[in-house]
Amino acid sequence: MIAPNTWRISAVGNDGFNSLVVLTFHYLGQLGNLVNTAGSVADAFQIAFEANAPTQVVSGVNFDKIVVRDEGDITVGLEQAITVIGSRAGQAMPPQIAGQVEKLTGLIGRANRGRNYWPGPSEDDNDGGAPDAGYQSDLVAVMNALKSIDDGDGNLYDMIVFSKVHDHVNFVQDFVAATNWGTLTRRKPGRGQ
Repeated sequence: MIAPNTWRISAVGNDGFNSLVVLTFHYLGQLGNLVNTAGSVADAFQIAFEANAPTQVVSGVNFDKIVVRDEGDITVGLEQAITVIGSRAGQAMPPQIAGQVEKLTGLIGRANRGRNYWPGPSEDDNDGGAPDAGYQSDLVAVMNALKSIDDGDGNLYDMIVFSKVHDHVNFVQDFVAATNWGTLTRRKPGRGQ
């Protein structure tokens, strides 16, 4: 059974090549929260995302909304408008190129790991066809900043790896940036990566 208060959050936007960009995460609401609602987790994610993500690792991508869904009840969710513009220095690489970061839970097996593909790396981040060390470090730092989020009213949410196949969740413990570029494909808003 899916754990209560398991949320899927997607930051949705467009890059400079008119391609849809969807960056998806899963969170679990902490038991001590006063509320666990789509609005609360959207607020928490927006605060953390605006403060950390675009300026540090994204170039040329404009995020304009957050799509939230309760994984336990697909009728519960919302869309929340945001205005977040990636401002990492340098010209954006082609839209199919992405930074990769693996989410580790401390447990073995593919079902206990996750991965995010970050759009809009800069040409300045490319070192002979691979992400340079500075970009890899910044990517891990951003993921750490998004690992535990707070809506400002005392409601906290922790990043998880969510497996529908095995019907379980595991808390993310650590992140490792890949030493090669990933590939993005076009996706519909709200779908995972």
